[in-house]
Amino acid sequence: MNIVERLSTSTSPASLAERMGMTRQAIDKHLKELLLYGIVEKIWVTGPTKPRLEYKVTSLGVSFYKKTGDLILEYREEGIAEYNEKLKSFDLRLLNGDIDVAKYEQLKSSLKEEMSWFLEEHGVS
Repeated sequence: MNIVERLSTSTSPASLAERMGMTRQAIDKHLKELLLYGIVEKIWVTGPTKPRLEYKVTSLGVSFYKKTGDLILEYREEGIAEYNEKLKSFDLRLLNGDIDVAKYEQLKSSLKEEMSWFLEEHGVS
């Protein structure tokens, strides 16, 4: 879960740091950057104790992360399609006798390593 998902409800920086397993300084740095781009907003919470500062994702932030997620998914799908096309070309080269099985396996292994990011979540083998 990323920092923006954790800020769907207002949260203090200290609580966020603990939940994310990060230092408070690192969280403050990320929050400062997210504030700059309007992804999160500061909220002063008052109650029976002293006022405290919390952060919450903005509607702009929700929109941005949805669009970013959609774009990443589309990019990953294009990468998988490219991976499959390259595999087909290796298959044809093997079938035509242009390469031997050892070279085929080497090419396939190198391609899988080069394009591992695209393949991680899809279990492509």
